[in-house]
Amino acid sequence: MLDCGLDIKQILHYIPLLVVPGFQVSKAHTWSQGGDKRNRVPDDAAQELKECGGRLLVDGNPEFSIPETGIVDLSTLDAILISSYSCMLALPYITEYTGFKGTIYMTEPTFYIGRLYMEELVKYVERNPKSSIASHWKQENII
Repeated sequence: MLDCGLDIKQILHYIPLLVVPGFQVSKAHTWSQGGDKRNRVPDDAAQELKECGGRLLVDGNPEFSIPETGIVDLSTLDAILISSYSCMLALPYITEYTGFKGTIYMTEPTFYIGRLYMEELVKYVERNPKSSIASHWKQENII
């Protein structure tokens, strides 16, 4: 298998985590629904959505999807070749939850930079916790 990239573009649907308190994004308006009352989103889900810059964003901790595992049975792989530090974000999931027992190949700089990249990502998300967990927006008819 070549690379273990993790698709992180879904974090673009979340309000940015603030490094500096009081930044403008934190003052975004709660999404106001208009139109037909029959098609309204439940109020608990609407409270988790903010409108900022013409976009609808989720006010919650960013969530990452697991890698696609339906194509290949990862427990049958003999090796994974990592070509870049940015292509190893799914390695922890693959090695812990899929039964992968093969060898992982990468250069030493890729290993160290990739480890630093993952540690920084975890610290950044943990350092900026949201006060509540946003889960109502995940209902099928919301977004």
